[in-house]
Amino acid sequence: MKFWRSLMGSIALSCAVFMTLSCSDATAEAENAALAFMEKFLAGDSKSAMTYVNISEDDARSAETAAGMLGMLCTAAKQESAKRGGIDEIESVEAQLLRNDETQAVVKIKVTFVNGSVKVDALKLIQDGAGQWKVVL
Repeated sequence: MKFWRSLMGSIALSCAVFMTLSCSDATAEAENAALAFMEKFLAGDSKSAMTYVNISEDDARSAETAAGMLGMLCTAAKQESAKRGGIDEIESVEAQLLRNDETQAVVKIKVTFVNGSVKVDALKLIQDGAGQWKVVL
């Protein structure tokens, strides 16, 4: 009886470790996508930033609208960054998958500017049909 209890405990522990590792991989992938998006966004590169945005493939009109909106926002972000002396560092301070849906995540990004000012933004991401993490605007 002790053997079976020990065996079941070992199996449960192995499952818990596996689940933790698989979740941390998904969290790291979401973090990487958020950081890449923010880097392109703050540089004013709306075309590259757009590749990290979740857009329905069936809706060309919403893609055009999102691209236009993102272009304006990227320009404003680049100007604001220049006012602060440029970007010193971009880092993720927190990333977590949503409890009820592991295809969604929230990543907090901290941007430190050359003049010492700091800005923290929370980005919501969703995993698309191809398994890629995309920012939700």
